[in-house]
Amino acid sequence: MQILDVKLEEELVAAQMLDVKELAETIVGIGFECTNCGACCKGGDEDHTATIFPSEIRKIQNVSKREWRDVARPMPFGVRENEKGELVGETFEWALQIGGCGDCSFYKETDGKGMCGIYGFKPLICETYPFSVDLGGSSKPKGEIVEKVGEILVHECEGIGREIEYKEAVKMAEVLKERTIREIEESIQLIREYRSLKTGRERLIVHDSEGAKDRDGKII
Repeated sequence: MQILDVKLEEELVAAQMLDVKELAETIVGIGFECTNCGACCKGGDEDHTATIFPSEIRKIQNVSKREWRDVARPMPFGVRENEKGELVGETFEWALQIGGCGDCSFYKETDGKGMCGIYGFKPLICETYPFSVDLGGSSKPKGEIVEKVGEILVHECEGIGREIEYKEAVKMAEVLKERTIREIEESIQLIREYRSLKTGRERLIVHDSEGAKDRDGKII
C-alpha cells in the first residue's frame, strides 16, 4: 500500500501540473461534439458503470431529493448475491445507479435522442466523456480506448472527429484536469482510510475515500 501511495502522490503532482491550454489544443485537434446518442449512458452487453464520488452523490441527492441508494450503487466488482438473494462482499467506490435495462437511471430518451436527467450536476466522469488523462502510472482509466493523443485517451464515441470551438475545448480541458486530480486524491484517501472489517457475518461493504460504508452510504 505504501508503494502505491507514493506512486499516486507522484501522479497527483503530475496532474496538478497539467497544462489546460495544451489539453485544449489537443482536444481541438481530436475534435468532438456530443450527438446526444446516449451510448455513454447505456449499459449495452454489461450494466452501465460510471464512477461517482461521495461528494457528487450528495450533490445529486440535494438536487433530486433522492436517497443515496437511488443515486448510486456499490461498484459491482467483488459483490455477489448470497443464498438469500442479498448483496454481500467488499468493493471499492460507487457507480451511478442503473435502471432495469442496465442503463444509467438518470438517462432519458425521446425520439431517439438521449437526455441526462441531472444535466448540470453530472459526475466529472460524465462531464469529460469521451476523454480521460493517462499519466502513465497506477491510475488506469476504464473503458474501451480508441486512441491516445498526447496525454489524452480517447474513448469510443460517435461524436469524435467533429469540430469543436476552442472555448468549449478549454472548458472540457479544465474539467478534465479537475477530474484527473480528484480521481487521484480519492484513491489516495481511500488507501489511507481503508481497513479490513471482520464482522463475523456476510454483509455488503463499500470502501471509499470517507471510510467503509453500507449500501445506503452510512459509515460502518
